[in-house]
Amino acid sequence: MPWKPSPTRTKPNSRIKRSQSTHPMFTPERIRQIAQAIQPQLPELLPADIAADLDFQLTALLKQANAGQPVEQQILDLLYRQEALRSQLQLETAKQFNPIPSNSAPIPTTTTFRCPHCDYTDTVPQVGMIPEPCSDHPNVPLIAA
Repeated sequence: MPWKPSPTRTKPNSRIKRSQSTHPMFTPERIRQIAQAIQPQLPELLPADIAADLDFQLTALLKQANAGQPVEQQILDLLYRQEALRSQLQLETAKQFNPIPSNSAPIPTTTTFRCPHCDYTDTVPQVGMIPEPCSDHPNVPLIAA
């Protein structure tokens, strides 16, 4: 007699769907923290009309998130749509990670970063270190020189 799947058996290609509000690397709280860190910088990073619209949308989503609604993925999507915010998102998300403890020595580097608005520069001594922000333009991401 040929084998037939039982009616209760799941299909081999069926998958469990992950919640839309869950990001694989960040907790909902961390996503809210990232958004709150970027929000005050919007007027410096985007044109005024786009910054105002994004600020309005982000404020509404953060209110929903604080009320317990799962909107964290929408927050990330909203921020990531703006190309000017992607480097800021990467900077904020990099703050979450610490180097893995090991016995190896740090990798030296001579990477210099500069402010795109003035002559400020900062050289970082190790790969993965974040440069100090420009004192005149603290919310503007530095550019590798």
